Amino acid sequence: MNDSDFNKVLLLRIRILPPYTYDEDEDERDISEYLAFYKQNLDMSIDSAKKYIEAISCFRDEKLDLKFEKVLEARKAFIKLFPFAYDELESEEVGFGTVYMRKIYENDTETKMLERDLEEYVGALLNIKSNC
Repeated sequence: MNDSDFNKVLLLRIRILPPYTYDEDEDERDISEYLAFYKQNLDMSIDSAKKYIEAISCFRDEKLDLKFEKVLEARKAFIKLFPFAYDELESEEVGFGTVYMRKIYENDTETKMLERDLEEYVGALLNIKSNC
């Protein structure tokens, strides 16, 4: 595994955590735990990140309720395949936080920062995969 790609993944981690996601790491996890996670989940992590990017991109094109629902679905799948994080809304009622979250995603569609960071994350994961 290429150290620079893996370091990029760790650096991007905080920037790509979706809204209302709890970070269980807080710089306390050993790198070996990340290596073990990605060894088991690399392909699924890449796939979920790509689907999350696609959903955000579609929402950017048309800010419709149905497209926002797709962002929420992709967000949930992405969190499940993101190491040492969990969805804070998992146990909450469906509407909790979604109004605020929608504003976050609408603001991001103008800057595309999250999309760019996610694409960089996928690129680093693909590099890791090709070097395994």
